[in-house]
Amino acid sequence: MHNKERYVVRVTSIEFAAGLFTWELCRADGLEVIQRSTKSFSTRIEALFDSAPNAALLAPEAIWQLLI
Repeated sequence: MHNKERYVVRVTSIEFAAGLFTWELCRADGLEVIQRSTKSFSTRIEALFDSAPNAALLAPEAIWQLLI
């Protein structure tokens, strides 16, 4: 089965916590949040790396193709 749904990872700063970031997995249209981080991170890249395992679960076929 092929999942044609597209997703994005949004890394955003936390409004009332200067210098902290979090991530959300959303449908590509941005209207529905699938999952949010429960932690905050001091850099955008840390937040992005933390989101990777969760994002990979939404695209198992793409991950498999990278491993071949």
